[in-house]
Amino acid sequence: MAKFSVKKPLTVFVVVLAIVVLGVVDDIMALPAKLKFVIQIVAALIPALNGVSIQALSNPNIFSANAYWVLNWLSVPITVLWIVGITNAVNLIDGLDGLACGVSTISAISMLVIALLVSESDVALVMAALVGACLRGPNTGFQQRRSGWRASGPRRRGTRRRAPRRSARRT
Repeated sequence: MAKFSVKKPLTVFVVVLAIVVLGVVDDIMALPAKLKFVIQIVAALIPALNGVSIQALSNPNIFSANAYWVLNWLSVPITVLWIVGITNAVNLIDGLDGLACGVSTISAISMLVIALLVSESDVALVMAALVGACLRGPNTGFQQRRSGWRASGPRRRGTRRRAPRRSARRT
């Protein structure tokens, strides 16, 4: 089994925390898109510059002698592009109840199994936490606003849905 390091999961935790805080602040104050994008890029630079980065890509050319493309200096920009892209993709598919959570759960379970098969304990730990959070969140039976599940992006959707009903009750 691979040697466990606290640095990588801690780095990922700091980035996730920064993105969640960004989502909560955006829910409260409606931040401009450019500012959110810059904050996402800065947050994505944290793991990329601390050793949590994409080092190689599979070569799609089956006739090539090289099975992988080693990225060298491109690993940081590719990692930042990947983190920001996935963050925004999940935010975009969050328009339907449970869709983002379902997609994230399936992806995390797949990555958890692969991480366990190749003895990547750091990745397995993060994926297990994500699977647990996704399975716990929307299926609790409690109202989502009381359980805290709407802590970042989905809160906007819920607020927009409830706003007309609230104003109708007052009149």
